[in-house]
Amino acid sequence: MTRTFRQFSAPLFLSLASTFAVVGTGVTVLTPHPAIAAEVKSSGQFRGADRAHQVSGTAEIVPLKGGGFGLKLHRDFRSTGAPDLRVWLSEAPGPRNGAAVRKARHIDLDGLKSTSGEQIYRIPAGTDLSKIRSAVIWCRAFGVFFGAANLG
Repeated sequence: MTRTFRQFSAPLFLSLASTFAVVGTGVTVLTPHPAIAAEVKSSGQFRGADRAHQVSGTAEIVPLKGGGFGLKLHRDFRSTGAPDLRVWLSEAPGPRNGAAVRKARHIDLDGLKSTSGEQIYRIPAGTDLSKIRSAVIWCRAFGVFFGAANLG
């Protein structure tokens, strides 16, 4: 039975990137699906803005069951609380302050569901993932940067 590469998960892609599959007497080169290549490089660690605005843990762009992509905040995610915290995808590469975030274009995914633990936010269809450089936690009520994870 021959499986196409599109059926493999991203972690498996990393281990198969330079592997060949033997099929019968021939050799088939496995080539990555473009969406899988995009998701593999899209994870990073959150860094808080300062002592009062802390964010930590892992953010990753992942494929969703049924199609499309989402931003996953892993089980190690933690943030200090505030009113109206939002989850953004930003074109800012590794922002360290609010000014850097305000200068770049962003997509507001939704309100932060919880200040800790695993959660997933659907990325709107048609989003150009190649332009996304970071995941940002932003307080919309006060216009305050809480932290970011570099996704590049």
